[in-house]
Amino acid sequence: MPQHEAATLDAADQAAIAAHGLTVSEIERQAALLRGPQSFRRLDRTASPGDGVIQLTEAQVTDCLETFAEAAAHGRFLSFVPASGAASRMFKSLVATLAAGGDLSRATLRASSDPDAQDTLRVCDERDSFAFADELRRYFTSRGDNLDSIADDDDCAPLLHALLDDDALASPERAKGLLGFHLYRDTTRTAFEEHLEEAASLLRADDGRVALHFTVSPQHEEAFAATLARARGPIEKRHVATLDIAFSTQSPATDTIALDDTGALFRDDGGRLLFRPGGHGSLIHNLEGTGGDLVFIKNIDNIVPDDRREPVLRWRRTLGGLLVHLLNRTAELAARLQANPDDADAAGEARVFLANDLGLVDDTEGDLRRALERVLGRPMRVCGVVRNTGDPGGGPFWVQRNGETVSRQIVETAEIDTTDATQAALLGSATHFNPTDMVCALRGQDGQAFDLDSFVDRDAVFMAEKSHGGRALRALEHPGLWNGSMADWTTVFVEAPREIFQPVKTVLDLLGPGHRPAA
Repeated sequence: MPQHEAATLDAADQAAIAAHGLTVSEIERQAALLRGPQSFRRLDRTASPGDGVIQLTEAQVTDCLETFAEAAAHGRFLSFVPASGAASRMFKSLVATLAAGGDLSRATLRASSDPDAQDTLRVCDERDSFAFADELRRYFTSRGDNLDSIADDDDCAPLLHALLDDDALASPERAKGLLGFHLYRDTTRTAFEEHLEEAASLLRADDGRVALHFTVSPQHEEAFAATLARARGPIEKRHVATLDIAFSTQSPATDTIALDDTGALFRDDGGRLLFRPGGHGSLIHNLEGTGGDLVFIKNIDNIVPDDRREPVLRWRRTLGGLLVHLLNRTAELAARLQANPDDADAAGEARVFLANDLGLVDDTEGDLRRALERVLGRPMRVCGVVRNTGDPGGGPFWVQRNGETVSRQIVETAEIDTTDATQAALLGSATHFNPTDMVCALRGQDGQAFDLDSFVDRDAVFMAEKSHGGRALRALEHPGLWNGSMADWTTVFVEAPREIFQPVKTVLDLLGPGHRPAA
């Protein structure tokens, strides 16, 4: 921040900065990043089978499953689920159709070439296939109406208003995790409830404990707690388990500032500094705050119903077992070399292990014991990756750091300079996609938790053009949780089946085969 601008931070500004748990120097750092050019990751090559992506044999999967079972029995695993997002994107096409106004009859929608209109028509026609149909029915009944007669009418407007309006169900403003996702014979379940069910099947320790941590928005926390209170008893009885559930919200100390179109710090109409949520990378502090040992991470919307769950459970167990195996193997080789630095067999095994299993080729020519100890001194994650079928989001790559080292990283399209033909070609050649299904080791061999903030690439920030109150601004977001916030972790990619990735990005995704009962 220019010196003359720093001087414009008056007592009220400094009090606001302190109230957020921030410092003036941090504000200066953020402003400097916003004024500079967008930083990009430098791709070295794609991570693919045989070069950064492990393909497990059935025998290896069996070993991983056995290793997982032992660790899970001792209660070492926890599930971390980012669940703070609202459902606005799910209903975007319906909101756009309603906002456009005009005739909302089925005949008009059917004749329209607008994709939003076609999405809207399908929701109206297949309303009974959605888990929120019962809620719609209760809404209309409370008004003395009948859903079936209203929805069967040619006009779709009443159903859209009931689903979207603030004084009705207000679906776009609700937490995505609290929307009805799946229909069962005698009940429905939200995404949040499905995560509880999955975790009870996946993580149950010998003492019955099942540990989960959800990050939520402050305005939704009470609703999550109410849903948990209703769902806890039946789930615990069904699985003979005890749910150990924690919620946390994003700390205001992770908020970021923005710049206006003149390059000055953005201020609202009252002249106050504008602070914005710093993006999902801010959740690295929530992740550390779980106090977890081995922690699974998966998004709230990537969840399947009961009769489609077994393939997902099998591969999540495989990922967890592989992580434990890698940690144990690292510790074993380090101990052998510490006991006998001249052990040629251990040195050979360590060299192959570092290069092939951990992707640390640069560490195979130096002191192998120290290289293994460095691995043990940082967090590790095992990430499932699936074959790329055009999904948006992050992919597995080998990435250059400071022009010297190359490491495995998850990289988003927004982090790549697509104006560079070489980089764009590498992006286009990616064979796999990261569905955000991973398991992380957050403690060292001594049982002490890692300081996760020490392993963040602070330069790997996102900048975006946004607006506030009708005025343009340049916004800053912290490094993504599984991108820059985990940049200095040891990362392992494992090919997993497509079944583990069943996200719900639009409301119509709930009609896909991954969210309907199996035939």
